[in-house]
Amino acid sequence: MVPPVEKWAKHCICKTPLNPDYMYVQCDECNGWYHTECLKLSPDEAQALETYVCKDCEAKKNVEAKGEILM
Repeated sequence: MVPPVEKWAKHCICKTPLNPDYMYVQCDECNGWYHTECLKLSPDEAQALETYVCKDCEAKKNVEAKGEILM
């Protein structure tokens, strides 16, 4: 039996379950999936990406970099 949609894992900044009808990009740091639409990327822009780092991971990298500078 398939669990109800409310119990499915949530993804993206919009916190919805994965849907094969939408295009996604994957964060190279946390492996999270994000709708290109939520990231305001066109399909061509998304396909041209060699790497993608989500805002949460980018913020963590910035905090870590600042910590290294202070040490």
